[in-house]
Amino acid sequence: MESPHLPQLDYASPEQHPFPFRWTILLLTLWTVGIALLIAPMVFVVPMFAATFRDFATTLPRATLLLIICSRWCISYGLVPLLLTFVFAASLAVILALRPDGANVLRRTVTVSFAILLGMLVIEVLFLVIALFAPMLNLIQSVSKP
Repeated sequence: MESPHLPQLDYASPEQHPFPFRWTILLLTLWTVGIALLIAPMVFVVPMFAATFRDFATTLPRATLLLIICSRWCISYGLVPLLLTFVFAASLAVILALRPDGANVLRRTVTVSFAILLGMLVIEVLFLVIALFAPMLNLIQSVSKP
């Protein structure tokens, strides 16, 4: 009985896959900068509006109150999500980069990450605009009434 032909494996010279440093660094930078951009308005812009709203002596809408609470949390613990994001992105990049098709997977991950972060930024900007200008509309309506 003949044995089936098995391919010979060349253990002396294994197939080399260079580590995709460029895509790894791009993924780390993208997530770190993206989360920093999400945190920045909460730390620098919202507190200025909160000080102005304090002088109104009116009831603030729930969206504005939620935004102020989130801003206070970001001021207190803003580095925690930034550091966790960096650790998450670094872990993900290394796990994906060690695969044989690591560069291709990382390239797709960077593209998807960019889309996710862009969507998060758009949602945050819309929420900021609505939550910060709703009290202004209430103030204008209360002033314009005789």
